Amino acid sequence: MAVVLLIMLAALFIARVAGQVLVVLFSPRWLPPMKDWYSGLMPYRWLLPSQLAIIALQVFMIRQVATGSPPHRALAVALFIFAMLYASSMVLRLYILRIRHPDYRWHEGGMIPILFHWVLAAFLLTYAWARW
Repeated sequence: MAVVLLIMLAALFIARVAGQVLVVLFSPRWLPPMKDWYSGLMPYRWLLPSQLAIIALQVFMIRQVATGSPPHRALAVALFIFAMLYASSMVLRLYILRIRHPDYRWHEGGMIPILFHWVLAAFLLTYAWARW
């Protein structure tokens, strides 16, 4: 069960990275514009390699769970705490976004990064649960 959920969450993140690459290269009309995908906190030339590194780490983590490697409780607890703080920080980020832009609409920029940070947090929570 955990492996399937980890694969689904990784696939969502991969789709997000692929979507952003498509927007950068081709700007298709059926995808939101770059401002909706990108918060601008890190230059894209550094963001893409870091996203690819995250995907590689996700593959490694999925393999660990799939092969039944021994649990690591201390790591699981640390990742659980980190993932909860990470997800909570995105709630705070959304709150700040709403304060700075009271007329903010959900389909406008800012939500894609926040949603996919929640996907990454869910991946870490699932991994921690599987490694408990």
